[in-house]
Amino acid sequence: MSRHALTAPGLALAIISAVVVDVSAGTYQADPVHNFPTSIFGLVHGEFDPTHEGPEVAALLRDGAVWQISPNDEWTVHRIGQVPLLYEPLSMSFRSTLAIGDVLGDFPGNELIAHIGGTLTAYGRNPDGTWTAHAVGDVADMFGVGWGARVGDLEPAHPGDEIFYLHEAAGDISSGTIYRENADGWHRETVYLAEVGMDTIIADLSDAPGDELIVVTEMGPTYLLTRPLTGGINLWPSLTLWDDFDNAGWVVAAADVDPQLPGIELVYGTRYNNMIALSTPGAGGVHQFVPLFQGNAFDHPHNIWDIAVAELVGGNDTLEIVGVDNTGSTYVLQQSNGTWSGQTVYGHPTPLNVVVAGRLDADAIPEILVGSQTGELARLTATVNLTGDLNCDGVVSVGDINPFVLALTDPAAYADQFPDCDIASGDINDDGIVSVGDINGFVALITR
Repeated sequence: MSRHALTAPGLALAIISAVVVDVSAGTYQADPVHNFPTSIFGLVHGEFDPTHEGPEVAALLRDGAVWQISPNDEWTVHRIGQVPLLYEPLSMSFRSTLAIGDVLGDFPGNELIAHIGGTLTAYGRNPDGTWTAHAVGDVADMFGVGWGARVGDLEPAHPGDEIFYLHEAAGDISSGTIYRENADGWHRETVYLAEVGMDTIIADLSDAPGDELIVVTEMGPTYLLTRPLTGGINLWPSLTLWDDFDNAGWVVAAADVDPQLPGIELVYGTRYNNMIALSTPGAGGVHQFVPLFQGNAFDHPHNIWDIAVAELVGGNDTLEIVGVDNTGSTYVLQQSNGTWSGQTVYGHPTPLNVVVAGRLDADAIPEILVGSQTGELARLTATVNLTGDLNCDGVVSVGDINPFVLALTDPAAYADQFPDCDIASGDINDDGIVSVGDINGFVALITR
């Protein structure tokens, strides 16, 4: 240990007189990306334009327009195409989706798959930079309401990806149909027929080849559908993961958000009570439902409209969960020492409909994109703090000792003396507070 660490003025005093400072709430800065002429009903992030280096973002508007947003030195925006609507959806209650996948054999790489207004369209990028639209199957001829389309590897023997489309007909019954493109056109296979599905996620949840389907329903049950071992055109066997009408899901995502638990967890935004929740696998594959966070409104239709899962906090072993809702709020949930906590990081005067999160830009800084009912696309970036750098000079050194002691003993004085710094840099052990429990870790940082 260095002489400076042993004799730092006030360090012993800090051990006996430190106050506990809660630093779990982070700071996010909102910057406008683009103002679209109408509501944003779909948002997706990934690689779908082979002429552009790195990932892109696509937006689906209420009027059926599809736009590409490319993160270059500055965000560039251009129109891809126009989905031919059978009807214009009035609100987010009419499910619209954007997905990315390799569903068209004649195009290199991935395509965009847009569902809105009763139609399902795949867009492929041509070598000359133009886009070609392909109507998917017979979706436009189906009577009823579509509940979105997701993309994944549902048929390992078929090259590329497949599309799973949810459709509600009469009698509060949904059908779920897989569409795959073959040389002679689109082939369909109905694999689900049960309660009205609100959303689907396609994910690899087992050791079996190919992906599985998870369907959340408006009546409560959440189902896991797996391809029959014998193959053939049949309804897929289903397992009820959990069933709770009050907490019925509206949107679902799959990710390993808690590495301390085995397998993949499912994350939900609920339909009726504006909650973000988690379910974890247990005995026999049945899931335990775990409420995580209650949004700023409690009653339907104040849904959690959309969720995203991404690494937003550096040095954290877990992923963060982001949700947006009808109140215009953006929530970020993170886990520390086995406990989930959430906060509102951004508020918009109109409902926020869609969200993507992660390393969206070439600068690799984690960020959040949110799209609003009035067409604004905003970028949220977290304040980046270097752990242990209490004087904000970009390095951790003996110059941080006195500021660290001040943060421990008098947080208000620390804020006055270092107004541009974040006291969270003193949370060395990442337990969400600045306390005497951080002293040993701080000494280790400045003496290594």
